[in-house]
Amino acid sequence: MKHEKQYHYKVILLTAPSMAYPQIEHAQEVLNLALEALNSHELPPGMRFADNVTAELEVTNDLEQARNQVKQKKTGLIIACGFAENAVRPLAELCRKHRLDFCHASEPLPEERSSIEEQIATLGEDPHVMPVRFLTPEEAAKKFPGHSVDIATLTDATDISPEVIGDRVGKMIGIIGLGVMQSHHSKSNRL
Repeated sequence: MKHEKQYHYKVILLTAPSMAYPQIEHAQEVLNLALEALNSHELPPGMRFADNVTAELEVTNDLEQARNQVKQKKTGLIIACGFAENAVRPLAELCRKHRLDFCHASEPLPEERSSIEEQIATLGEDPHVMPVRFLTPEEAAKKFPGHSVDIATLTDATDISPEVIGDRVGKMIGIIGLGVMQSHHSKSNRL
């Protein structure tokens, strides 16, 4: 019987020094629930990590420590929470250079919020139809590198309805699952 090599990654949650402790606790709870689902081998493939891949959460508020984690083989994803875009853009660019996924959790900009509201208004009765607009090469070059998520997905209270928590955890399952597995395939192909 052949045993597959096991890979264990860290998902780094980088919190802004201005974040309140309850917000950090809520973010940890949402991310740990997402990781619990992704690490579970009870879910079907495609909804979890590969059998030989696991990940755990590590929390820091030290930007320099997060920069150092980018080059580590065991880092699968960095999530920056509560920072202004210009404060973490260099870290996101460094992640891209090292083929490591990055997620920025922040307040949506007013134009993003109105765009989201406009998209929701155009959905009508069919929630499965999402309007799509492709970026021009110029727009793509200016776009923030990595994933973006509304900070409320992580930091809003977690003692609410299971459906709302499930939606928030589901968003993070997608981001973490994609991020860690992309990093895994990038790193394992270079080994």
